[in-house]
Amino acid sequence: MPLRQLYPEAGDTSVEEKVDIIAVHGLNPRNKKDEAHAWDTWRSAGGRLWLRDDLPKMLSDARIFLYRYNATAVYGSDQGTFSDKADELLEAIRAERDDIQTRPIIFLGHSMGGLLIKQALINAHNNPKYKSIKDDTSGIGFFATPHRGVDSNMLGLGEIVAKIADRAGFRQGDNILEVLKQGSMFADVLREHWRHQILQYDIISFWGGSDKIVLKENARLGMPGDRENVVRLDAGHGGVCRFGSEIADQDNLKLVLRNVKDLYVNAIQIGLKTGLKSPVSKQPLHLLPFLENKNFTGRESALEDIRQLFFVEGRTRVALDGLGGIGKTQVALQFAYWIKKNKPEYSIFWVPALSRASFDQVYVEIFNKLQVRETEPDQDVGDSVRKHLTSNESGRWIMIVDNADNKSLMYGIPGGPGLIEYLPVREDGLILLTTRTREISTSFAGPDVVELECMNAADSKDILEKSLIKKRILQDKGLVTELLEELTYLPLAIVQAAAYFNKNRQLSLKRYLNLLKSAHKKELSVMSTEFFDPARYNGTPSAILSTWLLSFDQILETVPRAADLLMFMAWVEPRAIPRSMLPRFDECKDFEDAIGTLCGYSFISQREDDQLLDMHRLVHLATQSWIKLQGMTEQTTDKAQLYLRINVVKLLLREGRLKEVEKYLLEFVKIEILEDVVSLQKQTLAEGDPDRLLSESELAVAYQTFDRSSKAAGILEHPLLFLEQTPAEDDFDRQAAAKIFAAANLENDRIKKADDVLEHIVSTQKQTLAECNLFRLVLERMFAAVSLKAYQV
Repeated sequence: MPLRQLYPEAGDTSVEEKVDIIAVHGLNPRNKKDEAHAWDTWRSAGGRLWLRDDLPKMLSDARIFLYRYNATAVYGSDQGTFSDKADELLEAIRAERDDIQTRPIIFLGHSMGGLLIKQALINAHNNPKYKSIKDDTSGIGFFATPHRGVDSNMLGLGEIVAKIADRAGFRQGDNILEVLKQGSMFADVLREHWRHQILQYDIISFWGGSDKIVLKENARLGMPGDRENVVRLDAGHGGVCRFGSEIADQDNLKLVLRNVKDLYVNAIQIGLKTGLKSPVSKQPLHLLPFLENKNFTGRESALEDIRQLFFVEGRTRVALDGLGGIGKTQVALQFAYWIKKNKPEYSIFWVPALSRASFDQVYVEIFNKLQVRETEPDQDVGDSVRKHLTSNESGRWIMIVDNADNKSLMYGIPGGPGLIEYLPVREDGLILLTTRTREISTSFAGPDVVELECMNAADSKDILEKSLIKKRILQDKGLVTELLEELTYLPLAIVQAAAYFNKNRQLSLKRYLNLLKSAHKKELSVMSTEFFDPARYNGTPSAILSTWLLSFDQILETVPRAADLLMFMAWVEPRAIPRSMLPRFDECKDFEDAIGTLCGYSFISQREDDQLLDMHRLVHLATQSWIKLQGMTEQTTDKAQLYLRINVVKLLLREGRLKEVEKYLLEFVKIEILEDVVSLQKQTLAEGDPDRLLSESELAVAYQTFDRSSKAAGILEHPLLFLEQTPAEDDFDRQAAAKIFAAANLENDRIKKADDVLEHIVSTQKQTLAECNLFRLVLERMFAAVSLKAYQV
């Protein structure tokens, strides 16, 4: 058999084998026998075979194999032969695992052996006979495997593997060298087939610091850090997987053993979760980002309506709608914990619909937690999760889609799918959707909508009492009633008012009411239009805004560090904000005090692990509006972007990606230089001077590159004014500038302006450019999307 068992020895029954480890070598040196190369790939010149002599000491419950094959025949022919040889590897594994087809597998591949492993897993996915091998594979260790060429295309990869053949002694004229240079053999490996499998495995990518053939950028897959660990070894191409007695070799061996052990531990954990029977967990999974709210009160009628619709009337889709801040998320959370206690057979998936990014993030987590198996090679994660939850294999589940307020995001725009397409449909699967938009709730659930109305006086008072540290203000019942009426019985406003009292314990209820009634009347009228739908709710619901404005001003005056953090968080995704991403202060205590202040005012909440923070969507919007009213939008967004850019550079430096750092910094410096040039030219050149117009246009492009769309739109107004005076409407510079101007206005929600500009460009291009012209097609598609958005507005 081509699989050589290294450990334990054949017939040894004392070892309880829990994981299979299979090592696959790369291309044979010319004129070297297969057997010798299979061993010498992993064996030092002194004869030490670490797979047999060192690895079992750390992983005594593993069964370790060496795979032997004629690599020259594999890589010296066509793609069909390459795929057939991958099947031979699978058949050898199947024969060895005939009686234990559910044991986790770890592959180790050196150089082009890693490519054979990838092809084998693709073949296994498509062949029921081998599918259990793919399903049981939990991790892969790649040793100097060329995953991509210098320009990330197949030809580049072909050139690299041809260099490997050259190193192995093959010369110009040898068939293998010519075949490898073409790179076509690896087409299936590098296309979507492998990309959609990759999330299922833990990956270690070893590369040699002295390797002149497979460099770091070729040896890494480019996955997130929690899925791929890229490890540098002090060795050349052949030395990354064989270790002698020298100090450098022993240091390399220590790194390799540690990382292979990580793959082993994860494989064991997967085996325990699945009972060594299936890669898909059958235990109910509870993905809930928030702890149960012990202060929750009331809302029994709404909760009972939801339970009735799901478990008595048999509905599978229910919508919970109501005013922003009225408590929809808290009701949904209470229902989720009721399910956890009373329906333990149900999995619970909490999916935020604030943005596509937040939605995708949770779907990736579901994909990984459930170890979802793809049903098609080209399927993306979202579709894989949808298909899995639609199948009987998923068991019973409930999904809570929270904050589904954006119609375009939910139902898509021309050319782009909406989130609704990724929601599963199944008889034993329930979906509760929360939204403040009646159009979304009825289109999603039809008549099965539970409308959450304002709380009654008794429940509102109960919330206030539970949220207060000192209960003394409750003694004057008349003032308490007046306060609750002023807050329109909105839970979010009541909690915020209580937080203000908890921070200002000497404040009287009467004084707070006076502040509330007089607070920023002009600002409230401006801000309230950004939060609520006046066509649906009578009056201006400014109760929440009133409480927030008082608190914002108080924080700015008393804890400016907390205000700095608040202004930073206003410009990032409001859910799951990592503490590590926030700006730090000179004193650690100042940072913790600032976090504590914002939590104390109920502006943010900490998750159970204390590493992630959440901000309510309305708090996020209100903070942005407050910043705008103070005229600090540009200052705070620039500051936030600069801080995030610096962190990106630090991350790239830590990963050794120096070329990307250089490119990134050059773009940033370009902005600084162009700003100085434009400023000087404004003073020295005429308004219509071509050099001045060119500098302003280049600065706008640089701004757009760094997502500073408001500045891009502002700076382009001047050159566009003069370009519009040019006789030729089909002037390319004029049209390109107008395109950037429209895109910048679109990103700033100046929809009408973007629509007008694009309409004019598209009209001109229809007369001057061919129908198949790429520039024309891009602009027409952009115009269609903007026109739809303008119509919706």
